Amino acid sequence: MNPVSRKSVSSGFRPLALALLSALGIGWAAQTGRTGGRFDVGGYRLDLHCTAPAPGPTVLLLGGLEEATEAWPVTAYDVARTHRVCWYAMAGVSPSDPAPGVTDGVARAEELHRLLIRAGVKGPFVLVAYRFGSQIARLYTDRHRTNVAGMVLVNPWQEDLAPALDAFFRQNPPVLDDLGSAPANRYTPPSPLGGVRALQQFVRAYTVGASTWKAGWNIRAGDAQVRRAAPLGELPLVVVTPHLDAFSVAQAGTLKSMYGQRLWRILGDSQARLTRLSHNSDQVFSEVAWDAVQNEDPGLVLGALRRVLTVAQGSSALGR
Repeated sequence: MNPVSRKSVSSGFRPLALALLSALGIGWAAQTGRTGGRFDVGGYRLDLHCTAPAPGPTVLLLGGLEEATEAWPVTAYDVARTHRVCWYAMAGVSPSDPAPGVTDGVARAEELHRLLIRAGVKGPFVLVAYRFGSQIARLYTDRHRTNVAGMVLVNPWQEDLAPALDAFFRQNPPVLDDLGSAPANRYTPPSPLGGVRALQQFVRAYTVGASTWKAGWNIRAGDAQVRRAAPLGELPLVVVTPHLDAFSVAQAGTLKSMYGQRLWRILGDSQARLTRLSHNSDQVFSEVAWDAVQNEDPGLVLGALRRVLTVAQGSSALGR
C-alpha cells in the first residue's frame, strides 16, 4: 500500500484522465439523465458526477484520497459503456470542500450517504474502492446494506495492515538512499520508493496514535470501526491485489527487490483476509501492476467488476 499522493503522477497522466472523464460528461449535467456538480452534505459540499441511468446496479467508484481524474479514468470510461457510473471526491479532496474537522470512517460513509440522497442517485450500488476507499465502502455497506449489490476492492487497505507493517519495518528498515528509476507506465508515480518512504512514515504515525492522514481522515479510528462491522454474508466480493513491488518497479537492484517482495507479501496476505468477509468472494492478482491496478492493469479490474455485476444481476456465485 502506497499512501503517496497521486499529485506526483507523470505529466502525461492528467491530460489523458481529463480527456477520458470529459468524454463521460463531467460538467455536462444538463444532458439527459446525467448528474453532476457539488452538493451540500451538512455545511460543506462534495463533488459528484454520474453518467446517464442504465439497467442494472450503478457502479460507484471510491478513490479514497485520490481525485477521480487520478484514480479512475480508464475504469470509468469502460464501465460507462454498459452501466451507470458515479464517482465523487470525499471531503478535503479537490474539488470537494473539507469537512469542518477531523472525521473517521463512519463519518465518511455517512457523508457519502447524504451526498447520494442530495444528488438523487439511488442504488443498488456495486462499490469499487481503491486503497483507503475500501474503509468507506465497507462501513457504507455495514450501515446501508440494502443499497449495496456487490463490491470490488482494488489494492485495498486492511484494518490490521499497519501493525504488521510496523513490525516489519522495525525489524527490517528499508534502504531508500536511491529512489530508483522512473517506471515507464504513465499511470505510475515517478518515484515508487518515495511511496515506500511515505508508507513507513504513515505507519509510524499510525502506531503512536497520530493517524490522521490527508484530508482530515482518521484512518486508525476507521479501522476500529471496520473491525466491529458485520460480515458481508453472500455479497459478491472480489479483491484485486498487485503482484509487483515498488523496489522491483524502481529497478532498485536484486537485493532490494527481494526486500520489496517480502514487504508486498504482507500486503497480499492482508488483502487475502478481506476475502473472508463474504462467502461469495475471490482474490485476483495482477502480474503487471504494483499500486493503481485499475489504471496499470485495467482489464483485470474490469473483469473482476463484470463478474460481480453478473452475480449482482442474477447469477448465484462468482466463478473461480
